[in-house]
Amino acid sequence: LPSVSFEEVEVSVSKKQEFFTVGLVVDGFIEADRSIEVILKSRDDTAIAGEDYDAVNTSIRFVPDPLNPILEFVGTLAPDDVFTEANKSFEVFMIASPGVYLSPNTVITVIILNDDPPLAMVNISFAETQLTVREGVGIVRFRLLKADDTSVPGGRGVVRVLFTTADGSAIGASFGSGDYQPLEEVVAFDVTDTEQTVTTTITDNDVLESVESFTATIVALDGLFPVAVMVNATVTVNVLDDDIVVVGFNPALYTVNEGQQMLNFTVQLLFGATDVNFSVIVSSSDVDAVVSEDFKALGTTLSFGVELPVIQTVPITIMDDNQIESSELFCIQLQLEEGFDSNNVQLIPDIAKVLIQDNDEFQCFEAASCTGNPLVTRTLEACCTTFGLSFQLQGGADICQPCILVGFSEPVYSLQERELPYALTVTVVQGDSLPQSLSLAVTATPLTASPSDFQVLTSEFTLLSESPEAEIRITLPQEALGESDDLSVESFGLLLNDELQLGPHNVFFRLSVINIEDVVCCSAFTCFEGTGCGGDSKPEAAGKGDCCAGVGLSFRDEDQQCIECFSEAAFSSAGNEFILAFFNNLFPGPFFSRASVRLSVGAMGEGVGQDAVPFMVESSKDQIQEVTGVGGTPTEVLLDTDIRLTGIGERDEGVYVRSLEGQDLSVVAFNEEYTSADTFKVLPCVFLPNREYEYFVVSVQTAPSNPDLGTVREKSAFAVVASKNDTTITLNLTQHIDISSAPDLVGQIGSLVIEVGQPVNVTLNRLQSLYISSARDLTGSRVVTNKPVSFITGHECGNIPFDATFCDQMVEQIPPTATWGFSFLSAPIATRKGMDIFKAVPSRSSGSFSGSCFVQASEVGRAISFTFEQAGRPVDFQVQSNEYCYFTSTVPVLLLQFSTGTAMDNVTNPDPFMVTVPPIEQYQNSYQLPTFQSMSIPGLNFLNIYVPAYVDRNKVHLDGIQVSKLLPREGGWVEIPCTTDPEVTCSLTQLEVTNVSHVLSHTDPSAVISVIAYWLAFRTGHGYIGGMTQRPIALPSVSFEEVEVSVSKKQEFFTVGLVVDGFIEADRSIEVILKSRDDTAIAGEDYDA
Repeated sequence: LPSVSFEEVEVSVSKKQEFFTVGLVVDGFIEADRSIEVILKSRDDTAIAGEDYDAVNTSIRFVPDPLNPILEFVGTLAPDDVFTEANKSFEVFMIASPGVYLSPNTVITVIILNDDPPLAMVNISFAETQLTVREGVGIVRFRLLKADDTSVPGGRGVVRVLFTTADGSAIGASFGSGDYQPLEEVVAFDVTDTEQTVTTTITDNDVLESVESFTATIVALDGLFPVAVMVNATVTVNVLDDDIVVVGFNPALYTVNEGQQMLNFTVQLLFGATDVNFSVIVSSSDVDAVVSEDFKALGTTLSFGVELPVIQTVPITIMDDNQIESSELFCIQLQLEEGFDSNNVQLIPDIAKVLIQDNDEFQCFEAASCTGNPLVTRTLEACCTTFGLSFQLQGGADICQPCILVGFSEPVYSLQERELPYALTVTVVQGDSLPQSLSLAVTATPLTASPSDFQVLTSEFTLLSESPEAEIRITLPQEALGESDDLSVESFGLLLNDELQLGPHNVFFRLSVINIEDVVCCSAFTCFEGTGCGGDSKPEAAGKGDCCAGVGLSFRDEDQQCIECFSEAAFSSAGNEFILAFFNNLFPGPFFSRASVRLSVGAMGEGVGQDAVPFMVESSKDQIQEVTGVGGTPTEVLLDTDIRLTGIGERDEGVYVRSLEGQDLSVVAFNEEYTSADTFKVLPCVFLPNREYEYFVVSVQTAPSNPDLGTVREKSAFAVVASKNDTTITLNLTQHIDISSAPDLVGQIGSLVIEVGQPVNVTLNRLQSLYISSARDLTGSRVVTNKPVSFITGHECGNIPFDATFCDQMVEQIPPTATWGFSFLSAPIATRKGMDIFKAVPSRSSGSFSGSCFVQASEVGRAISFTFEQAGRPVDFQVQSNEYCYFTSTVPVLLLQFSTGTAMDNVTNPDPFMVTVPPIEQYQNSYQLPTFQSMSIPGLNFLNIYVPAYVDRNKVHLDGIQVSKLLPREGGWVEIPCTTDPEVTCSLTQLEVTNVSHVLSHTDPSAVISVIAYWLAFRTGHGYIGGMTQRPIALPSVSFEEVEVSVSKKQEFFTVGLVVDGFIEADRSIEVILKSRDDTAIAGEDYDA
C-alpha cells in the first residue's frame, strides 16, 4: 500500500507570518491513474483555535507525482498582535482513507514564536497589610491590586501569582474543623484587570477565644510573562471572636431562715465554652438587710476557663438576732474583672436576691396601741386579719406596730354578668396609712362559680404609699342565649398577695367575695341617621353597607362600638380596635437571650394628657389582659411566644386589642428572637361599604440554603385574621401548597392541596387566623375577602438580596388595594453604605412607574422608570444608600423598602427588614413612635421624616421640639423636586433618636407629614411605618354636585348632577343606585319615587 507521513515532527513559525506550511511525504507503489486521500485536523495545546490560528479540518485528495513525492499543506494563523506572551503551540494530525497506510510520523507540532518585545515588570500587591474580621461574618476577602501597565500598547500577557495562607495563632483546617479554610491558588490578572479578589471562609464556632491571626502571601510564578514584582506581599488577618459565654447565679433567688447561719449560693457557667480564662468578682450589698447586723460582707473572686469548674459554690454567713422584724433582703452581685470584654463575657443574671425570714416571737393585742390583754396567735397574719389590731415586737410601747389591712373596698360584691369589665377598688381598709408602696398580685379562687364564669384582667399592679388606691378589672362573661345556670347566684373569691413578702411586716390582706347574678342579653346592629350614633335609628338598614349607602351617617356594630360612615377618623391608623397575628420566628438564640412577642399601645388624639387609658388585649394563649396605660406614653404588653403562627392553616391565633373608654389607640407589634426580629404598624380594619377587600402577598425568594426546597425552614408566608364571623377568604395562590397537615382546611376546601391559579374559599370567624407558608415565593398571590380583615405578609427569615447573608424576619400588615397610592417619597436606611431595594406592587395589570433619585445637594436626579405587566407582580429596583427619591405611578401602587443583608456592604448593623413606604395621599398630621429595644442586643434608633410640597417643615416637631433644631445646620434637611414646578420641593431627613417613645407632629392641624421608624443592631434590625390613613383613594368616588336644588311645581322634571372623581380604569364602568325618601313631599302624590 502507499504510505503517507509528515515530513517533520515540528515546525516553527513567527507570529508575524500569516500562514504556516507542513509537508506530506508519499511512499510506496501507486497505480498511475489512482488518487489517494488523507484528512488533516488540528487540536489545541497552548495555542487556541480561533484566537491564535484557524482550526484545521480538511480532506486532501491527490495523484502522487513520483518525481515530486512531497505535498505541501498551508494553514492560516491569526492576525499578528503587539501583545507579549509566551510561545504557543498546537498539533496537526492526519487520518487516512481506505487503501492508504499511515507511517508512524502522523502528527506535527506547530510552534508560534512570540516576536513582540517583553513587557516591563508588573507590580502586584495586597490592598491592605492588616485585615480584621469578626468570626461570625464567616468570610474574609483579600484584595490584590495590579499597577497600570502602559509600557506596551494594549498590554496582553496574563500575570499570574501564587496566593497561599499560613497559620499563626489561628489554625487552618478543611471542613470547618479549624479556625479558617487554608488556601493555595493561582491568581491571574489579564491586561485589563487592575484588581482581583480571593475569598476564604472563617469558622464560626461557639467557643470563646482570644484574638487569633494568620497570614496570606503572594509570590511570583517563575517562567511566565510578564514578570510580577511583589509589593506588600503579605497581609495579616486578625480574627476577632464574637462568641459569648454567660456566667450567672443559678438560682437567682434564695430564701433563708435567720437561724440557718450559713447560705451556699451557686455561680455557674450557664452558656458557651471557653478557651481563655477570666474572673468575676462576687460582692454583697444592702437593701433592707444590713451588713454586719443581718449578714457578713462578701468579697471574693471566681475564675472560669480551661479545666476550671463550671459550677462554683460560695458561702455567706447569715446573722441571728432576737428582734421580731419583717423579711429582709440583700443582694449579691457579679462584676467582670478588668481586662475582659463584657461583649464576650456576659453576666446574666448578675444579681441574686437573698430573703432572710425572721424566726423570733411576738405578742398580739385586741386593741390599738398594744393595750388590753395579750392574745395567743400562731402568726402575725392571724393576729392582724382575725383577732387583733396591733402587736408588740420587743415589749416596749415605742415599738408597738398597728395592723394594716389592705383589700378591696367591699368585702362582698354582687355583680351582674356583662361583657364590659368591672373596676373594683383596692385600698387600705384598716389602718391610717401604707408605710411603703407594694407590688401586688391578684388571685381568684372559685367558690360555687366555675373558672369559666369569671376572668381577672388585672393580674399584677402597684399600690402607691402616697396614694394607696388602685383599680382591678374583672369580666363576668354573659352566657349564650337560651342557657341557664344551676344556681341563680354563683361566687368566687379575690385575694391579694405579696409573693416575695417584701412589704412591711405589719401589712396584711383581706379576702373579698364576688357574687355573680345571672343576666341574659344580646345586642344587634343599629343604623343611625346622625353622626356619633345620634338621631333616630334606621331599622330599614340591614347592614353597614345599607346604612352608609345613604340611610344613615353612623352605626353600632355587633360589639356596640359606634362607627362613623366615612369620617376622617374612620380611615386613620389610630382606632378603637385592632386585630393581628404574629409570624413564626425560627432563630432562637442561646438560653440567656430573651425571645419576646410584644405590643406597644398608646393613646392618640387631641387632649391626650397623663390620664389613665384603659384597654384590653385578648388572645388564645393570654386570654384577656386588661391594662391601664398612661396617656401620651405607650404601654408595652408582653404576650406568650406560643401565639406565633407555625403551621399551615393554623387557627385561633388572632390577637385583639380594644380601647375600653373610646380613646383612640396607636398599636405597634414586635416579634423578637436573638438575631431575628421585626416590627409592624398595626392598622385598624378599614370598612369599605359595597366593596370586596383585595390584597396581594409580598414576600421574597427563599435563599438556596438547601437544594430540596421542601426542607427549608424559613418560608415565604402570609396570614389573614378575621374581624367578624362568617368572613369568606378567596385564595388564588402562585405556588402549590400541601395542606394535608391542616384537616380543618382540607375539610373546607375538599382537597389535600391548593393548586396554583385555582381559586379556593375558606371561612373564618372572629379572631380566627389563616396561615399559609411555602419554601417557594408566594409573592403575587391574590387574597379577596368579603369583610374587613387584618392581612399580614412577608417572610419568616428572608435574605435581601436572596443570596446575601444574613436572613431576618420581614413582616408588614398591608392595607387593601383600594387604599394604595400614586406618589411617594423615600429616604435611605441610615448607616448603610450600599443600597436599599424597593418593590413596587401594582394593583392593576398595566401602568407605569417613574421617579428621580437625588444625592444630597445634587441638582440632577437619576431617573427610574418601568412598566407593570400584571396586577400583584412587583417590580424590584435599587436605590443607592445616599439617594433621596420622589416616585409617581399611573396606577395604585404599594411601595415597600427593604434594608439589605449585612454582607451587601459589610455593615454589621443590620440584617434585612421591610417597611411600607406610605403614599403621600395617605399622610397624617401626627404619629406616636415607640422604640423597641431588643431584650438581648443593644442597638440604635432612627427616624426617616418626609415633608411634602407646600408644607412648612419648620413646624414639624418631635416631642414638642422643632425638628429643624435637632438637625445640623448644613445637610440636615434634603430638598428634592416633587412637583411639576422645579422650584417647589419636598423635604426629607434622617434623625437618630433616643430609646424612648416619641411623638412626631405638625403644629398646623391641616398639614400632613410622614415617618418611618427603625432600629439597627448587630445582625438584626426592624422597622415600621409611623402610620397612614386608609382612605379608599384608589376607588372612584361619586357625589352629588350640590346638596340642595330647587324646582318650580310647574316644571315637569327636576335635575341633579353627579360628580365622579378618583382613579378609574379605561375599560371599567361604575354604577350607583339612586333612591328617594319622603320628607314633606310624598312619593306618588308630589313626585315619582
